[in-house]
Amino acid sequence: MNKCHLFLLAALLLLPAVPMRAIGVERCDTCLFNPEVSSKIKYVDVAKSLKDSFGVDDDGELVRTVVFDCPGMSKAEIYLEAYNWITNKFNGGSPDIQLADKDLSSIIARTVIKGAAVSNTVWLKFSADLRCLLRVDAKEGRCRLSITVQEYVFSGADMPKFMPMEKVRPDLCFPFIDENTRGSRRMGAMSYVQAYNYCNLLICKMHRAILKRGNTTPNAAPW
Repeated sequence: MNKCHLFLLAALLLLPAVPMRAIGVERCDTCLFNPEVSSKIKYVDVAKSLKDSFGVDDDGELVRTVVFDCPGMSKAEIYLEAYNWITNKFNGGSPDIQLADKDLSSIIARTVIKGAAVSNTVWLKFSADLRCLLRVDAKEGRCRLSITVQEYVFSGADMPKFMPMEKVRPDLCFPFIDENTRGSRRMGAMSYVQAYNYCNLLICKMHRAILKRGNTTPNAAPW
């Protein structure tokens, strides 16, 4: 998803981008929105528009993968820059490292993004965390980033009314399942749209950290 697509998404939502709060890293030019004005965002419509381009895999999880060039960098240098960012900046520097293999030039880390989607309206009060998996693979002059949203973790006063479980796979929520209740549709739509936004944010941040450049968006490259 390039910058043009992100601007189109922002226009669709009819709201300006605002700084991210839940993750302990600085702002990046992606579409994350202020919880205080979230009631004005047409989450259900946006979720429908993203469904074909941001789908689930065979495990029912959301996956966003990009491959980009790192001119003049060895795989060891790419690995080191990625590892330093993950251990110091990724979700406030508190990820659960599952794999960090210099020989394979691969890193796998788990984390939970707290309060990714929040609603405090009179008719719907809930919060959704995102349980995520980040994977980095490096080659000579090239990097592949993959972010998987494995579960939404719901909490709040209205959660038992609309969701039978606290932890729910993305494929069991809107827009992949069109539940009948208005609240559950909005819960699924808000969680899905914010998952999309956080995936793009993390890719942007990692791309910047590895290449040590300003606000940049990865250009697609073959792996």
